[in-house]
Amino acid sequence: MEILHQVTFLQALMVAIFAGLAGIDLFNVLTHIHRPIIAGPIVGILMGDPQAGLVAGASFELMWMGLVPLAGAQPPNVVMGGIIGTAFVIATGKSAQEAIAVAIPFAIFVQVCITFLFTAFSPLMKKADHYADTLNFGGIASLNYLGMAILFCFYSIVAFGVVYFGAAKAAEYVHFVPKWISE
Repeated sequence: MEILHQVTFLQALMVAIFAGLAGIDLFNVLTHIHRPIIAGPIVGILMGDPQAGLVAGASFELMWMGLVPLAGAQPPNVVMGGIIGTAFVIATGKSAQEAIAVAIPFAIFVQVCITFLFTAFSPLMKKADHYADTLNFGGIASLNYLGMAILFCFYSIVAFGVVYFGAAKAAEYVHFVPKWISE
């Protein structure tokens, strides 16, 4: 499958930085730049096709609109699903409906990794309790910044790898997915 838009290193880096910020936004800031309706056009601007970014972002927003975490159930990761799906649409010229076949597996994979990261980070809560007991506000802030830094790095690395190296591979994957799955 031929790629219509070759992603440059700088474009992938800018998308990766945005993905890191959007990942932090999902859990800490909540300005909602992580939502596909906002992230899609931003990825489109960064990759040179804001109109395709808007259309893809709107399509992914409709898909993710009702998927919210309830109790212990976690839906596929909206940040990476929207960003990777939009980048795929722009890089390959495929439709957002076809990009869903790429976005969903990455969104599920990232959500599993995030759950693992949060589980691995949970022993530090005892340290946070100690900081709270001793009124060490700087220590509490440091733990929060550490968590955000880890999220930023994780989202950035995954986004960069997939956007820069993976568009062609993702396009090949989608070629083998039966049409009835992506329609």
